[in-house]
Amino acid sequence: MDKLTKIIHLLEALMKEKFTGSIKIKFTRGNISIVKRFEEILKK
Repeated sequence: MDKLTKIIHLLEALMKEKFTGSIKIKFTRGNISIVKRFEEILKK
């Protein structure tokens, strides 16, 4: 499985879990080099 397919599966899984945050994908020379997941923590 290539990296792009893995990212798509990751995003689909996060959508099912109702992820509230952001994903940062860094591309280097046309390739995916870093994927970071930032999740917001809501305080009441």
